[in-house]
Order: sequence, then structure tokens, then C-alpha cells
Amino acid sequence: MYDEEETAELDFKDFMVKHVTSYEPAVFLGLAKEWSALEKWNLSSDHVTTAEEGGEVASGWDYLNGAFGEDFLLEVITYMTNTWCEYFKYNRRDYETLSEFKEKSEKRKQRSKVYKTRNGNTGTQQKEVLVEQEVPLSLRDDIVEPTVTS
Repeated sequence: MYDEEETAELDFKDFMVKHVTSYEPAVFLGLAKEWSALEKWNLSSDHVTTAEEGGEVASGWDYLNGAFGEDFLLEVITYMTNTWCEYFKYNRRDYETLSEFKEKSEKRKQRSKVYKTRNGNTGTQQKEVLVEQEVPLSLRDDIVEPTVTS
């Protein structure tokens, strides 16, 4: 595990020898903390972000909805078992807009709170996973490539 200081001092050759060739994972703390995506893509609340140009205000949901567009369909896997398998009865693959996904997500949070209160545990609950989506060009500026030294 590398903190910010150690990350800055890590030589590319040392990284290759210690981690890549030996298949040893590495964790870089704080590596993405400067990404504007962390603030702009925040879906956990109605946190409001201010655009650099024009001072417009939008939540993370609104920001992403604007970038993907209202017609863009997300591929969502829904399952109630420990692992995903398309042959299990309650597992399915759906396509929905970001607005539809947000609405389902908010309903699920409310149901989850009620279930936990009544039963005292989480039990087997429905899980949803977004299938890997291509990042729209308009969002790529929010992701900064880390500097690599050799």
C-alpha cells in the first residue's frame, strides 16, 4: 500500500519488478482525489456541483444524465443470489435509462431501511450491478491520467 508521498517517489522500474512481474497487487491511496469526477459523479446524495463555466448547478445524477443523454440505455444486472447467473430464477438483465435507474435505486434504499428495521439484518436482498459502459467523451475530461515516471 502506497500513500501519496510513496506514490510520488515510486520508480516505474521498481513498480514493474515488485508488482507487475510478481503479480502482486498495489493500492495507491489518494491517487484519484484530484479527479473532478469524484465530486461531479457523486450519486450517493443530492450533493450539488458547480460547473466551472457559467456557474450552473447540478446534482451528480443530473450531470451524468446530461452527459449520457435521456435516451442512453444502461445495462443492469439484477440478482438475489450470492453470485450472478442468468439461469437462476430471480436473476435478470435489464436495460433502462439513468433516470429509471435512479428511481429504482431510491425505492430500493427505502425498502432496505424498512427491511433492516423489521428484521434486524440485511438477509438476501436484491442487488443491482451496472455492466461496464463506455464513458462518453464529454465525461473523459473529469478523469485525470496519473503521471508515470520512468
